[in-house]
Amino acid sequence: AHSAFQHFYQVGNLVAEQEKLVRFRRFTEVAQNIIQDSLIVLTNNLRVVRLNHAAEAALGYASDEATSLPVENILIGTENMRPALKMAQDGIPTLNQENTRLYRRSGEAFLARVSTLPVKNGEQVEGIVILIQDLSDQELAQSQAEQLEQQALLGTVTAIFAHEVRN
Repeated sequence: AHSAFQHFYQVGNLVAEQEKLVRFRRFTEVAQNIIQDSLIVLTNNLRVVRLNHAAEAALGYASDEATSLPVENILIGTENMRPALKMAQDGIPTLNQENTRLYRRSGEAFLARVSTLPVKNGEQVEGIVILIQDLSDQELAQSQAEQLEQQALLGTVTAIFAHEVRN
């Protein structure tokens, strides 16, 4: 009876622990998908574990499709990504690498700010998280602002020229 009671108690503890892990996993999945920046989770040998919804939309790959692929198969960009990934493998984060040109699956280029963050257990790197902030909207806004500025300058020059012609 005592061993049956112990077994029942241990099973109850395991079930409670499993429920806690399931709730935590659900919480982390919701949190990853709420983040508006693209989030890519990698193993320590640079294979994709997961993409959040923003990364799926930005890069054009489904998370299930990208799982287990080498990161360079889906994160195509300039050569400055390699040193940042190597540093992350060594446990050194790289924050806000600006003006990184990345490419979507369709071949369209976009400007991004990239951060690589190692996930450590003690001194050992167990994985890497890549955060990508798509700057294409900011780039478009800057381009439109420059066009408006040029149009305003052209309007001013035209007004001055018209005034001089009238005189």
